[in-house]
This record gives sequence, C-alpha cells and structure tokens, in this order.
Amino acid sequence: MTISAILNFGNLILSSANVIIGFSLFAYILAHNVRSTVARAFCALIAFVSLVYVVDVAMMEVQTVRSAERWLRLQWLGIAFVPVAYFHFSDALLSTTGSDSRWRWMGVIAGYVIGLAVLILALFTDHIVHGTSQIAHIYHLVAGPYFWLFAIYYLATAISGWVNISR
Repeated sequence: MTISAILNFGNLILSSANVIIGFSLFAYILAHNVRSTVARAFCALIAFVSLVYVVDVAMMEVQTVRSAERWLRLQWLGIAFVPVAYFHFSDALLSTTGSDSRWRWMGVIAGYVIGLAVLILALFTDHIVHGTSQIAHIYHLVAGPYFWLFAIYYLATAISGWVNISR
C-alpha cells in the first residue's frame, strides 16, 4: 500500500461524500423551499459543484485517454457555471436585505450567458481546454489559448460574489 494509493482512496471517499451530501442538500432544499429565491440560487450552486465531483468519482474508473477527455470535458458543465451560480446566490442573499439591484441581476444573466459560451467552447473546441495529459494514473485537460480569460472571469465573479455576501 503506497501513499499514492491511500491518497487516491481518500480522494474517492471525499468526492463521493461531496456528491451524496450535495445531492441530499439539493433535494431537501428544493423540496422544502422551492419558492425562495435564495434556496433556488443555492440549489443551482450545489448542483454545479456536485456535478464536478460526480465526474471526479467517475474518473476513478477511466481506463483510456479518450474516455478521460470526454469525462473531463463533461465536467465543464459544472466548472463553467460554478462562478455565476455563486454570484447568483450572493445576489439573492443581498436582495433579501432589501438591496435589490437591476445591475447585479443583469450581471447574473450575463454570467449565465458567459457560462454557456464557456461550456460550448470547452465541449466542442480547443480554445479553453485542449488535449488530455496523464501523470501516473491521473488525467487532466491542458489549458487552451483562452483559458486565461476564463480564469480572469472566474476570479472576478467569485470576488464579486464574496463582496456581495460580505455586504
């Protein structure tokens, strides 16, 4: 038993726990608070984060580079929308305090549109990510020529969400 095997098993356990807890929270909150804008925004955030972990769990059984690339590109369904879902959640929280903002809501809509564009680019082109690299038995996608734009968008959206929650 090597340290690598122990860490891989630990990663599988934690990723599986995140999927189970995420799905449970999603189902519970959606079933009991469907009319709450904060609950719906939080459900979107949980769903996208959980999807990222579902792919992590599935990646444990991947045997070929081709199937790894398919799964890793599918993971972008979650990755592309996590920042805007966080911003959406922060906007919903801030709105409950009476601080409604048309500009923030337009930012949420624009963020979902950007997330969709990023998803399409990640799934069908090599602009955001391209090719699969393998180190030992761990696969990952290689950053494409425009990945840095996504990284800036991700950082700016996450910071904006944090500022909203802080307010």
